[in-house]
Order: sequence, then structure tokens, then C-alpha cells
Amino acid sequence: MVSAAIRAGKAYGFLLKAVLGGKCALVTSDEIINEIREVLCRPKFRLDKNEVDNVVSALESLSDIIETKSKFSVVRDPADDMFINAAYDGGADYIVSGDRDLLDLAEFKGIRMVTVDEMLRILQSDG
Repeated sequence: MVSAAIRAGKAYGFLLKAVLGGKCALVTSDEIINEIREVLCRPKFRLDKNEVDNVVSALESLSDIIETKSKFSVVRDPADDMFINAAYDGGADYIVSGDRDLLDLAEFKGIRMVTVDEMLRILQSDG
């Protein structure tokens, strides 16, 4: 959903509408929110502090923020394990990402790693 906040596009907009309409839910953790804030503050995104704060606030209001207890270490890049842990502890079915390390994992304990376009197709096929 971070990408939805900073990119325009049909798939991102559809995912945002699906979340707002209750068709799917966002699960995140404080660790992930802190990572998102740090990433959005990078110069390449050209967002000022207020814009970053607005994106993070929107994410927090749309998400089920869970406390992670799991400590799985399964992703090629250990920094990405936080997404696995949050998804597992939050009971998620999917992790939507463009990160190659997560996508190459494909599935973990019933959680599928999918791209935005794949998630769009899944949501559209569910009616």
C-alpha cells in the first residue's frame, strides 16, 4: 500500500479501493511502519515530512497493526523477515510486494507472495 500512496496506477488504485471497501484487509506492525517511514524519507521519493506523515497516518488508520511474536528467518534478505512475521502473526493470506527476495520465496506456511498485478487478478476473480 506504500506504493499505492506514492504511485498512480489502476492496480494500486483498485487495491486501495478494495481495502477501503472491506474486500481485503491490511496487516502491519510497528516495525514495518517504521521501515516505511524511513524509506519514504529517502531523497528519491521527494516527499516532505508532512507528506510522509500523511502517508504513514493513512496506513495506520487503514491497517490492523499487530504485535509480532514470530521470529522466522526464511527470506534471502533478513531485513524482509519482518513482513513474513507480521503476515504470519496477523493471519494474512498474501504478502503483496515487488521485492524479489519475497517473491522468490513464493509461499510460506500458507502465505502467498504476490505482485500488485497478481493481487488485482485475485481480487477481481473473487467477485
